[in-house]
Amino acid sequence: MAWSIIRTYARWNPAAQELLARPGRRYVHLMEPAVSTPLLVLGGQFPPQDLEPEYERWKRTADVFDAEMLAASTGVEIAEYFCMPDREELLAYKWFSQAAATPVAAYGAETFGGTPEYEWAWLFSAADDRVLLLTWTSRQVDRVVRSFFRTRTEKATESGLRLFDVTRTSCSDASAGSDANVFERVAAHLGVRAPSGYFQPHTRGFDWSRYSVPARA
Repeated sequence: MAWSIIRTYARWNPAAQELLARPGRRYVHLMEPAVSTPLLVLGGQFPPQDLEPEYERWKRTADVFDAEMLAASTGVEIAEYFCMPDREELLAYKWFSQAAATPVAAYGAETFGGTPEYEWAWLFSAADDRVLLLTWTSRQVDRVVRSFFRTRTEKATESGLRLFDVTRTSCSDASAGSDANVFERVAAHLGVRAPSGYFQPHTRGFDWSRYSVPARA
């Protein structure tokens, strides 16, 4: 059975809530018992119309590490079904993080039969942008083959899950088991508890409507 989710979260603070509520639209405010630390769920409701001039000025000099740059850094072909945010969405998330002085995480994942197909996350904070990507890859590696008479090196294809951790100045990757979990790192970034990646809002049947804040009159 397949399961997928795409959500963007911001750690709650008064400035973040005011900014999210400013356009006067419905939004989601996750609180206990669903989460250990209050979170806001970001959608397409920002920047508010009255802040668009400020946002456009900020955007003229802003930059963001997007999916195209991620592909260039990792050598991974980013499939369309990964449903990664586009550059404009990422710029808006980064702006929100800076304007509200709060961590923001854009997260997406899909599993099939309990095995991850992919996981990705963009983490925004006062520090540099950070991107995490867990996906299946194949690559050519040199393999040493030893026999009784000699040793030789031959090319081989190595396939499996790999976890990439990327910033503007670094890119690390490591093989990962099927129990690898990007959301544990996302949770740490947001300051919420998610032991072994368990996060109640990501369970089937979670009632999001309980945490929906009505639009302002």
